Amino acid sequence: MSSSQDGTDLDALRDHFGREMCRLRQRAGLSRNQLAAALGCTPQWLYKLEKTDKTVPEQMAFDLDTYFKTEGWESDDGLFHRIYGAIRRAGQHRVVRPSFESFVQ
Repeated sequence: MSSSQDGTDLDALRDHFGREMCRLRQRAGLSRNQLAAALGCTPQWLYKLEKTDKTVPEQMAFDLDTYFKTEGWESDDGLFHRIYGAIRRAGQHRVVRPSFESFVQ
């Protein structure tokens, strides 16, 4: 499990990012191929983001906010960038197993 010390689940946040991306893509009537072409990436890569198999890059959050013009996108505070920020914070506070320290040593 990928919970942070403040109780935020990293996997749940990545899932939320992917579900929102899929929801907005479908609401806009776009196929994964169409959105990928507009963003300059592959449909397979978008699929992996939607299914949380890929780490979310900050630039993708900005690109999605700009493309979908999410609330706050003009000031780099759109929906996807806010979720990205939560993912990043949760990742910084990721809890590791107690045995990990001895493994590293």
